[in-house]
Amino acid sequence: MKSRSNCVATCALIIFLGSVSYAQSVQPIVGWKYIPQSEKFWTKSQEAIKDKNYSDSLALAERMSKSPKTTPLQKAEALLIEATTLKEANYSSLALEKFFNIIREFPGTQFSYSALVQVDSLLQQIAFSQDEFQSLFNRGAFKEVPESVVPMVAYFTALDNMAKDFPQWVTEPLKQLEGKSYWFFQMQYFAAISLVRDNKLLQAEKLFQDLESKEDVPESIRRKSALQRSRLLLTRFQYDEAEKIYNKYQFSGRSMGRIVYERAYAHYRNRDFSTALGMLKTLQAPFFETAANPEHYLSTMMIYRDLCYYDAVKKVNSDFEKAYGPLINFLKSGRKTKGNLQLTRMALQHGQLKEYADVINNVRVEKKRLQEDSEIPKSLASGYKLIYVSLQNRAEENLRIPLEKRLNEVSNEVIDISESIKLLSYISGLDEFRLKSNYEKRDYKTDVVDQFSFERLYWPVNNEYWWDEFPNYRVLLTDRCDGSAAKGVSR
Repeated sequence: MKSRSNCVATCALIIFLGSVSYAQSVQPIVGWKYIPQSEKFWTKSQEAIKDKNYSDSLALAERMSKSPKTTPLQKAEALLIEATTLKEANYSSLALEKFFNIIREFPGTQFSYSALVQVDSLLQQIAFSQDEFQSLFNRGAFKEVPESVVPMVAYFTALDNMAKDFPQWVTEPLKQLEGKSYWFFQMQYFAAISLVRDNKLLQAEKLFQDLESKEDVPESIRRKSALQRSRLLLTRFQYDEAEKIYNKYQFSGRSMGRIVYERAYAHYRNRDFSTALGMLKTLQAPFFETAANPEHYLSTMMIYRDLCYYDAVKKVNSDFEKAYGPLINFLKSGRKTKGNLQLTRMALQHGQLKEYADVINNVRVEKKRLQEDSEIPKSLASGYKLIYVSLQNRAEENLRIPLEKRLNEVSNEVIDISESIKLLSYISGLDEFRLKSNYEKRDYKTDVVDQFSFERLYWPVNNEYWWDEFPNYRVLLTDRCDGSAAKGVSR
């Protein structure tokens, strides 16, 4: 009997899509196992891969493919050996493309089946363009596949039918997802995102929490479910609960800068000004250059104004003008936004665009590593470089249209924030004029710092940042508005 919790993703999507009458599905091949064309060469290649002798394995595959004595089936096996070797050597983007080609060139063969098994593993680890795989798996070419990859094929088939507005072809793929596979839980995550888009926030939060709490859910899905739940908690002003989640998990990648800002916002709303300012200071590190956003300046100014540090408000406003003044003038001139680095970085912080950006970044990193890798035979390296160029061009083309749309939205957001900063700066100036005579007469003191204390040590941070110290950055200051002792200092 299926439990209610296991039905959540499927039920949510069926409700979203409406009634159905027809479905596509694939037949599982139970107990499938790859049978080598050349036992000798296959064994040698597997031993080389196991010993991490990737150059030997690639050289073997190259000899097999070029030998006049090699049969067409053995040449297909050589391609499979090459792709598998590249995967194990952490050239994931290149390996994925090679497996992609095998699946398209040899449909319904054991080579394509083996490639599907490898793709299933890869897609659970790296960023990829989901549209390409939806199209690949929903062409009707996959009548049967190894049992282990049925959930992956069903996942992409269902998503592609949803995207094409074919609800009558969704139910059967969703049924084939039932179980505890990576793709079943990924579909539950997709269902929760759909609930957010439909503004059913409490239902979405419950589903995210279910994914986060189950031990059999893959760590990557648990982590991103937790992140989405923390964001929903922020909308309900549950700042302490949101911070517990942020603090529990290690987040990395392009989204990390946004997460630091969200945490700063939560601390600010909890009036933990010291920690909030410390996190905003962290975002000035070069590491977070791709996460730069004018919101950071606005939030910093709001905190300083709340504490009556009007000179600091002016300083942040001045820093903002230096950082974004040219961009704002550029936008107000009406020139095209395409190609502007600052705007592009802000646009790529957006959900779906971030995935495209991660694909492009992975390709660039692998391409650069290829140039210095002695494990890759020179006879193959030049061809691999051309594939990387093609991969990057394709990913950039997939990104082009959604990026142009997002650039226009970001342009308006930047102008709105700049106007808010102007207004905040003006109001702060009025506040300073009105309150200056009062707060200048008070005797204010910052938190006492004992350089010899073993319980708490402080030292200034100017232009140097250390990764392991990011969580400990604080700005020590008192509330100058009412004179209470060190109210904004974290203890």
